Parts: sequence; C-alpha cells; structure tokens
Amino acid sequence: EQKEIEFLTAEEQQILLAALPMSTQGRALRFILGTGLRVAELCGLCWGDISGDGFHVNQVTYLVKGNDQYERVVNPPKTRAGKRYIPINDKLRAILDEQRQAQRLERMKAGSAWEGGEPGKGKQWVFASALGTPADRNNLARCLRECLKKAGLTTRGVHALRHTFATNWVRGSSDYRTLSEVLGHTNVGFTMQRYVHTDNATKKRGMEYMASLI
Repeated sequence: EQKEIEFLTAEEQQILLAALPMSTQGRALRFILGTGLRVAELCGLCWGDISGDGFHVNQVTYLVKGNDQYERVVNPPKTRAGKRYIPINDKLRAILDEQRQAQRLERMKAGSAWEGGEPGKGKQWVFASALGTPADRNNLARCLRECLKKAGLTTRGVHALRHTFATNWVRGSSDYRTLSEVLGHTNVGFTMQRYVHTDNATKKRGMEYMASLI
C-alpha cells in the first residue's frame, strides 16, 4: 500500500498563506503553491527564464554531499516533459515583482559579499539567498515547518504544496491533461493517482451534484 501523501485543505491553505513571512522564503513557498513547481525547479529558476506571460523550467539545482562538503549541482530536468512552459497570472506576477525589488535591496546590503549576478536579470537565481546564491531546500522546509507550527497546522514537507496545487486545479477544472503538462509529468494517469487528492468538503459537493440527477 502506497504512503498517503499529505496536502492542504482549502481552509488550511488560507491559514498558511496568512502565516507566511514577507521574505524570499515566504514568497518562494507561495510561488510553489501557485505553480506546482518541484523544490529543485524553484531553486533553479533564473530571471532569464521568465517572459512577460510565463516562465520556462530549464534547469534544476540541488546540493549533493561530496567527500568533505556539499556541492551544488545544476542539471536540466530529467525528462522532456519536465522542461516546460508555465503561464503566470497576476498574483504570481506580483510575487515576482516583489522578489525582484527585494533582491535589489539585498544586493546593495551585501556589497562585496554578493556572489550572484545582477538582480532581476539573466542568470541570477530568482529566489536566491541574501548573498545571491541559489535557495537551499532545507531552509525552505524549515521556514514551512515554522509557519505551519505558528498557524497551528500539522507539519508537512514542501512537496505537499505541489500536491495542494494539483488538488486545487482539479477543484476548479477537469482538464487533467493540461494539469499533467504543468506539473511536468509524462503520464496523466500518474498525475491523477499520485497528485490529486480530495477532502470531505469536495466529496460533499460531488454528492450534492449527484442528488440533482436522481
């Protein structure tokens, strides 16, 4: 029996959003919730990947443990489906605008310690650290745990936000093929089996609809 993967109900999502800080990590978690990105894809997102109407997932970045230290690896997505285009809406655009402005301020504050490129442009990481380096998934997970605890919610991993995105999509649309493409899956059946969840409120709405048919 496969392990049940947790997600946020609609009510829990609103409670979490209210608890997220106005910081790079807070905006990153909100962006995952609004796009369904994998953590490594979020960490690998560069400003140059973003166009006016959306962005391309061109690479992933993560840390691997070497002999004495961790090394950062940047690779293309594992599959052709993983390298994809995702449109953005007004809320996502606002998050990116806030992050661009915040990154420019961080660049000024860091001075000579800045290790990244020009904020808001080219190969510079979007949700970078205060020194311009790629985001650390462990720090994102820690931020999420702290926010969930503060909000009185059950602890979950960052990947639960990706599952929440998929479930939210199904609540508002029956276009499962497009959802699968946005998530970067090669198989729609896998998307439905592993990434789409329901709750009692959704079941109740379904049963109310069925009542109209009998």
